[in-house]
Amino acid sequence: QLTGNEQSAGSLLAKLRWLSRFEPGTLTRAQQLLTGAADYIALQLTSNAACDTTTVSTTGLMVLDTRRWLVETGMEAVTRLFPNLVAGGAQVGEVNNIGALAMGVRAGVPVYLGPGDAGATTLGVGAGEPGVPYGYIGTSGWVAFTSLRRGDPTTGVFTLAHPAADRYICVAPLLTAGGNLDWIKGVLTADSHADLIDAALARPPSDLIYLPYLNGERSPMNDPFARGAFIGLSASHTQADIARAVLEGVAFAYRHALDALIEEPITRLALTGGGTRSLHWCQMIADVCAVEVALDEDAANVGLRGALLAAQVARGDLHSYTRQKDTSAITLLAPDSTLHSGYMRKYGFFRESYEALKPLFARMAIQNE
Repeated sequence: QLTGNEQSAGSLLAKLRWLSRFEPGTLTRAQQLLTGAADYIALQLTSNAACDTTTVSTTGLMVLDTRRWLVETGMEAVTRLFPNLVAGGAQVGEVNNIGALAMGVRAGVPVYLGPGDAGATTLGVGAGEPGVPYGYIGTSGWVAFTSLRRGDPTTGVFTLAHPAADRYICVAPLLTAGGNLDWIKGVLTADSHADLIDAALARPPSDLIYLPYLNGERSPMNDPFARGAFIGLSASHTQADIARAVLEGVAFAYRHALDALIEEPITRLALTGGGTRSLHWCQMIADVCAVEVALDEDAANVGLRGALLAAQVARGDLHSYTRQKDTSAITLLAPDSTLHSGYMRKYGFFRESYEALKPLFARMAIQNE
């Protein structure tokens, strides 16, 4: 309730509790707690320690609504290590002489702490204001949007602190997105991702279903035991059919996450990340989700633009997190209603396939321990 997100044994909070109980000497020797690489770089540049609230939202160490560190009885050895908590984009100091010498940056340059990868991507893609959903397609992935209220953690949704104190970033994370394409490319020994996708989409949709949970899944179901699976494989299926099923399976996973994250129907979904280099795959996602997909032609710099936007708002140069219209061009992909109807029939089998295999995944995991 306090952190806004479900906490597991793998969370930073749980690990620090373990250290407090079993290795207190480790915490006694520690000088500072930092939660990201950006925090460390800022410390080296300015000698000031700080963490941004968006990144700390993922650790279990912050009270989400107040944006304050979580202070627990018996954790005094940890709480003494907490640095300042700042909103993403805040200035944390200026480059000092030591930082200038180490980094080759002029002393006196102001240093701003960005809002983490998810926060910067949210702002950079144009979803910093409420009501603009987007998806990120990398090795892993997510769908997210800015909201005025928390998400529901029981649906696998994670809630992060937005740089604005009265907003949240609701995120439905996918453990393996583009990683499925990397995997099948290696299995089928395709020359390139582009060749694999072209061959796959040259085939019509088949009845083959693929579950893209190679490393488990976090949303909409938090299931570490889930695994990848082909359902309906027959001797008539070709390598291209298998590759197409993988592309469809990832598209279905994005649809599934959207269904859990967004209560109201949407008409447009911004997409970013390395997976957007394939217009054909993005078109498939548009068809599956029945939304217009907006692609940023400068996706490689979306996080950089978001970090800049956060700093501009923090400085007072801008007064909203609305994306600046002249930053880069946008490509729009309209959904095909005919293909959507066919995909929805298959999507039903996709959802049923996971539910049918869920107990088997769990039993297999226990047996293989």
